[in-house]
Amino acid sequence: MKYVIQTILIMTMALGAWAQQKPTFLELNAGYDIHEVNMKVSTGKKYNDGGLMLYVGYGRYFSDKWGITVGLRYYEEKSDVKHDFVDVINDVYDDQLVLDKVQRDMELDYRSLKERTTEKVLSLPVALCFHKNLGSKLIFEARASLAPGVVLQQEYKTVSGDINLTYSYLNTYDGYTVEVEHVTELIGHGSGSKGGFSGNTDLRQIFVTAGADFNLIYPLSNHWSIMAGVYGSYMFTNQKLQDVEHLFDGRDYVGTAQSALCSKIHPYNFGVSAGLRYYFFKTVHNKLPEDRRPPKLMDKADSLYYMFFDK
Repeated sequence: MKYVIQTILIMTMALGAWAQQKPTFLELNAGYDIHEVNMKVSTGKKYNDGGLMLYVGYGRYFSDKWGITVGLRYYEEKSDVKHDFVDVINDVYDDQLVLDKVQRDMELDYRSLKERTTEKVLSLPVALCFHKNLGSKLIFEARASLAPGVVLQQEYKTVSGDINLTYSYLNTYDGYTVEVEHVTELIGHGSGSKGGFSGNTDLRQIFVTAGADFNLIYPLSNHWSIMAGVYGSYMFTNQKLQDVEHLFDGRDYVGTAQSALCSKIHPYNFGVSAGLRYYFFKTVHNKLPEDRRPPKLMDKADSLYYMFFDK
């Protein structure tokens, strides 16, 4: 985090001097995205979810076609996974049972369990821009960017469904064989219906993304313009750090992203945005080139007319 703060300070100082250039502008955008914490899961169905995006940055056009921008982008990435499967865990130690052999077999039945994973992200996109006039005022702009960044917060939460937990025993107690199957009523021992889990995920927090933006810009005055467009990004960094064997072991729920159900995580997002752009100096809109062709030569008939009659 220390290096991220130092990078922001250096970038701010550099941009202060950069803003004295004529083609420099300040930009503020807000948007709504469809995100996915792109988990590859062995069981379950994934669903995309939406989130907020905020961007502030500086830009400079160094020619009539090309420019660069740098800035800060905050966004939320969300993804839902629904589980419907049975997980069996054998020979689980239980110090609560009054049996000579204190072990149990556990069966976890995930019934329409919907889990939402959320990340709050801050990135530093640096983009190469291409812009072109469409008519007298409207401008089209395309950007290709690379962005290092850091994850500010990672969370999971089960929002619907439940986990039905049952136990089975085949042990001896005081010389008698004790056989119990599919116990669901021993709530005090952990069996029964479970749900409503939440917590922090343990994923890689430093990342690099690649992205693209496509905007239409319309000037309102010499200094102000409005803009709207679409954008998206893909995270190259695999955030996967650990593979806990079971999603739920009867006591602890770790979240899909941290369990062995998930093999890799490369979040991506795409969405729409709108915002304002302020130019520090008067903008010069592209105009049609002046006609620099030589004057049209008179044809032979015109020459004769002016020679004899235009005195």
